Amino acid sequence: MNLSRTQALMLSVSASTLFVVVGAAQAQDAPPPPPSQAPVATAPEAAANATVDEVVVVGSVNPQGQRKLATGYAITTVNEQQLHNAAPSSSADLLKVVPGIFVETTSGVSGPNIEVRGFPTTGDAPFVTFQLDSLPIFPTPSLSFLDNSTQFRLDDTIKRTEATIGGPAVLLGNGQPGATVNFVQKNGEDDPGGSLRFTTGTGSLYRVDGYYGAKLADGWYGSVGGFYRTDDGVRDTQFPADQGYQFVGTLTHDIEDGRIQLYGRVTHDENAFFTPIPLIATGSSSSPTLHGFPGFNPLTATFYGNATRIVTFDTTPGLNGAAPGSKTVDLSKGRGTDNHIIGFDFDKSIDGFDFSNKLSYIDEDAPTIAQFTGATPETLGAFIQSEVAAANAIPGAVTAAGRPATTGTARAVGTGTPFTNLNQQVIQIGVWDVDKKLNAFQDEARISHEIFHGNTLTGGVYFTDYHDHDVWFLGNNQLMTVQNNAQPLAVTLDNGVQATSPDGIVSPVNTALDNHYDGRNVAGFISDTWRITEKLKVDAGFRYEHEDVNGTIGNTATVNLSSNPLAIYDNGAQVQTGTSSPLHYSGSATSIAVDANYQFMTHLNGFVGYNHGYALPTFDDLRSGVRQTTYVDQVQGGLKAFGTFYAADVTGFYNKFQGQPTTQLLADGTQVTFITDSQAEGVEFDGDIRPFKPFDIDLLRPLDLAISGDYQHGTYSSGGAGIQGNEVARQPDLQFRFTPSYIVATPVGPLNLFGTVTHVNQRWADLQNTQPLPAYTTVDVGASLDLPHRIQLLFTGTNVTNALAITEGNSRVLGSGVATGGVFLGRPLFGASYQFSAVIKF
Repeated sequence: MNLSRTQALMLSVSASTLFVVVGAAQAQDAPPPPPSQAPVATAPEAAANATVDEVVVVGSVNPQGQRKLATGYAITTVNEQQLHNAAPSSSADLLKVVPGIFVETTSGVSGPNIEVRGFPTTGDAPFVTFQLDSLPIFPTPSLSFLDNSTQFRLDDTIKRTEATIGGPAVLLGNGQPGATVNFVQKNGEDDPGGSLRFTTGTGSLYRVDGYYGAKLADGWYGSVGGFYRTDDGVRDTQFPADQGYQFVGTLTHDIEDGRIQLYGRVTHDENAFFTPIPLIATGSSSSPTLHGFPGFNPLTATFYGNATRIVTFDTTPGLNGAAPGSKTVDLSKGRGTDNHIIGFDFDKSIDGFDFSNKLSYIDEDAPTIAQFTGATPETLGAFIQSEVAAANAIPGAVTAAGRPATTGTARAVGTGTPFTNLNQQVIQIGVWDVDKKLNAFQDEARISHEIFHGNTLTGGVYFTDYHDHDVWFLGNNQLMTVQNNAQPLAVTLDNGVQATSPDGIVSPVNTALDNHYDGRNVAGFISDTWRITEKLKVDAGFRYEHEDVNGTIGNTATVNLSSNPLAIYDNGAQVQTGTSSPLHYSGSATSIAVDANYQFMTHLNGFVGYNHGYALPTFDDLRSGVRQTTYVDQVQGGLKAFGTFYAADVTGFYNKFQGQPTTQLLADGTQVTFITDSQAEGVEFDGDIRPFKPFDIDLLRPLDLAISGDYQHGTYSSGGAGIQGNEVARQPDLQFRFTPSYIVATPVGPLNLFGTVTHVNQRWADLQNTQPLPAYTTVDVGASLDLPHRIQLLFTGTNVTNALAITEGNSRVLGSGVATGGVFLGRPLFGASYQFSAVIKF
C-alpha cells in the first residue's frame, strides 16, 4: 500500500494520539510508583519522556522552572546515565537522542552540522543554541568554522541535559527560534559526592573523567571536575586525532531566600576535522548505491597522516613589493577550542518578587587547521598534463624556461623519492588555516511577581557585547595520493617550471581575510503565566531586540606572489592589501510566544502553541553582503502522558520561513548566497513501553521499548530557478531511533543490555536537489553492569554493522551531482567503534 506524505502524516499522528489516549485512560487510576520504586531507565534515551513529571528550566520564563508535563511545548531531558549509555562522540552527537533534531557528526568531535526538523539549513548549526545553566555559551549560535557545540565539551560535571524547539525560548537569551539545549551543571550542594571514570576504546582512546562536590562550610558548597583524553581515532591520523582536557569548578552559597553561584570552565581540545572523501556511486543518479573508492576504505581511511601533517604555503601581509612570506601549519591542531568561561548566578526572593540574574564571560581561541576536499581524483599522468597546458599558457614561464613543457616528474614530499606510477590516483586537497579569536559578555536579568492568584508576570532584559577577529587563509590545494595516510607529491615539469611548491601546493590562497567584528545586542521581554483553572494554564510573551554591529573588513587584491616565472603555483593568489573598509549594521526585530496546556485527565496533558521568531544577521552574513532578517512562524501542538507501563510525547508542527540566507563557499573561494522562503509540516514522537513485570520483585519492568524521531516534509516556496519547489536540503522526511533494553539479574548486580537501530531516509545535500544522500540504517549495542560498592562497568559499540552511509555531499561545488564515472565526494559515517568504561562513585 502506497501512502502520500499527507496520508502518512495523518496516520502517524492518529496512531500516536490513540496510543497516548488509550494508555492514559488505562493508567488514570494507576499513578506511577513513588521515586524509591520508579522503573529503571534502561535505554540510551530510556524514553527521556519517562520523567515527564520532573522540573525543567529550558524555555521556562520562570527561572525556577516548571513541571515538564505542564509545559506548553515539547521538551526532551537526558539524565547522566542516559548520556553515558548513548556514548556520544561529542556534545553535538548527544542530540541524536532528541526527536526533531538530525545530527551529522561525520566531521569528528568538532564542526558538526545540526538540523532542526523543518528548518532550512545547508550546514553548521545556526538554529541550535547551547546553554550552560540557562545562558548561551556564545550569543551567536553559529559562525563560519564555529558553532556552540564546538565550544562545549561533555564530562561528568553535567548532571542533566534539556532540549526544546521553539516555544517560549524565542523570548529568552539570544531568542533562538530553533532548538535550545541547556546543560545543567552539578554543584556541591545539590550533587554531593564524587566519581572517577576510566574509558578506553577503538583508536587507542584513553580518557579519565572526575567529579567531586562537598559542603565547604555552613552555607557554602563547592565542586571540581573535568577530563583528560587522547585518541588516535577510528580514522587513524597517525597522530592524536582528539587530544585535550577540561577543568570545571563551582562555588555555591545559600543566602536568605536565595542562592548565589560562581562557576568556571577551562577547555583546551584539539580535534581532527574530516571532510568528504572520494566514493563510487552506482545505480540510479536519483537514488545511488555507495561503494568505497579503490584503495581507500570509506569507514576508516583518512588523507591525514605524518606525511601531510606539517605544511608550508606562501602568503604575504600586503602588496609591498616584497617576496611572499610563508606560513607553516600543523594539522594536528585541527578544529579545536581553547576557551575560558566564567559565570555568576544570583537568585533572590524579596516580598513576593523573585529576582534572577545570570551573567557570563567567554574568551576563546578557536582555530581550524584542516584539509578541505573539493576536487575528485584523477591519475598523476592526467594531473601532469593539465599542469603542462597551464604552464605553456603563461608566456613568461615559457620564455624563462626556454621552451614549452611536454611532461613532468613527481617526487614524494619530505623524502624526495621519485614517484613514477603515472596511473596512481591523486587528488588536490585544500589546506585551510582559520583563526578565530573571540570573546563575549552576556547578562540576563528577570523579575517575577504574582499579580493575582494563579497569574504571574515576568519581565526581563538580555544584554550581550561580543567580538570576533578572523584571519583566514583558504585554498592552498595540496597534491597527494589517494590512499590511507596520503603521500603529498611535488611536481616539476621537464622544462624546469615548478608546477607545485616543495610541499606539493598546487594553487595559492584564494580567500584571505583579516576582519574585526564588534556586536552589541539588547533585548527586553515580558511574559505572563495564568493558571485560569486547575487544569488550564496559558502563557503569553513578547520580546524586542536591537542589534548593532561594527567592524572592519580587510581589503584584498589578486596578484602573483612569486617573482620567479619558473614557479606557477602562486599565480592568482589573494592577499591582504594592508587597508580595510568599515562595516556597520543596525537593526531590530520582535518575537511573540503564546501557548496553552490543558490536563485532560491524570497524567495526560495536551498543549498547543504559536511563536513568531527571528534570526538577525550575523557577522558572516554581513561580510557576505546579506542584511536579511529571517522570520520564523511555528505552530506546535500535541499530547504528553505517562503511566505505570508507558510514557509518550507526540507533537505536530508547522513551520514557515521568510528570508533565510544560505551561503556556499566553493572550492575556488567564490561565495554564493541564496535567499529562500520555505515551509514544513510534520510530527515528532518520543515514547517507550515497559510492558510487564518479571517474577523478580527487585527489578520492576526490566523490558523497555523506546522509540523517538520525526516525520516531516519541507519545501522551498521561493529562492529562484532550480530551488523553488525543491525539498528542503539535508532534511530526511523520516528518521527514528528504536531502542530495546532488558535488565537481567546476576549474582553480582543488575546487567542492562540495550541496542539502538537508527534509520534515516534519503535527503538532498544541496538546495538544487542534485546531490542525493541515500537512506541508511545503523545498529548500536551496549551493556552496563552495576557492581557492589557503587561501581559500574559500561560497554558500548556504535555502527557495529559497518554501514556505509554519508551525511554530506560535496559542499564545495554548486548544482552538481554524481560526477562522470560515478566518482563523487561524500562524508561517510565512521566504521564500527567500541568503548569500555569503569566508574566508581563515592
